[in-house]
Amino acid sequence: MKRLFVYGTLKRGFRAEGFLKEATFICTTKTRDAIWNMTAYHPQKFPYPAVQEGGASYISGEIYEVPDHLWPDLDAYEQIEDEHYKRETIVFDQDMMAEIYIDTDKKNTPIPDHASIHYDAETKTYTWR
Repeated sequence: MKRLFVYGTLKRGFRAEGFLKEATFICTTKTRDAIWNMTAYHPQKFPYPAVQEGGASYISGEIYEVPDHLWPDLDAYEQIEDEHYKRETIVFDQDMMAEIYIDTDKKNTPIPDHASIHYDAETKTYTWR
């Protein structure tokens, strides 16, 4: 089993939470380093959050312990095979390590101010809501 950090539609209460019904919720946390941006893309009828390296902010989300048999479906949902996202291990608060899906698609136009994205300027933290 590996840990996964989710920050958007896979979080509890969002439309894709069912992918993690067999996973174990560990905690709510944020990235340890402020090196991220969060944007929203509209490639279809619904927006989705995209985390990209190269910013100056933290990303908040949830960490799950994910059984090995769930990873192929998660990777398919995140379009790993299309190279839309890549999955890599990074460090979160309390030096916890987890996988995160990072957007690699530069074709879409980012929408930095979206109703589903909250940015707290005081803490420099993005939250998908």
